Amino acid sequence: MQPISTFVPELLRAIFLYLDPRTLPTLGLVCKNWQILLNQEGFWTNVLDAHFPEIQEVQEVRHKFNPKMAYQNLLSLKISSLECHVVGMNNPNWEITNSFDSPFGSVLRLKRSRWILVEKRKVLLSGKYKIHWRIIKSSSHLLGNPKFSVKIIDGSGVDCSLNWEVDVQNSYPDEVWFKLKVGVVEITSPWALVSVQIKSLGKGLKWGLGLDCVEFVPKGRY
Repeated sequence: MQPISTFVPELLRAIFLYLDPRTLPTLGLVCKNWQILLNQEGFWTNVLDAHFPEIQEVQEVRHKFNPKMAYQNLLSLKISSLECHVVGMNNPNWEITNSFDSPFGSVLRLKRSRWILVEKRKVLLSGKYKIHWRIIKSSSHLLGNPKFSVKIIDGSGVDCSLNWEVDVQNSYPDEVWFKLKVGVVEITSPWALVSVQIKSLGKGLKWGLGLDCVEFVPKGRY
């Protein structure tokens, strides 16, 4: 009997498309033949077509990276705040500062603004996820408690968003990192587009909030 690594490459490629999308990047560790197969031109393009929808958020990633890197980026569940859409980012309201405590090396800090609106749209594959922000509060002058929310905007599932206003100012000490739970979302369709937001539109100046990243933690890992 022939070993599985000598099967017809076309057959293996077809089988790979039915495997858990999260395991595909590790298949090259099985044997050298599989590694060669996964590095062939066109394989990751087919994988992207099979598992991710043709929507703007996916197309932007596909245009930015080669197919394999695009696939890994779309599967990433820890996203830097620098990849979020931030209203007023081009104004002096926000600044990027280096941080050895951040896994990305940089933190997005609110300098001074009357309102906050930060959003990240993320395509999630089927499953259940806990969502939280990694944050540092650097001042005791964060007026107007920010509202943290998560909602499904395309696809189907159960949105268990806390959708709450968090008293960051009085609940957490200054210069301390903490993870703030936003909610839990369960995707029942093959994929869904999820929007995670931080919003504070109240009057008065706000400052002292540092955003590191937003994380989507699969069920069973928290």
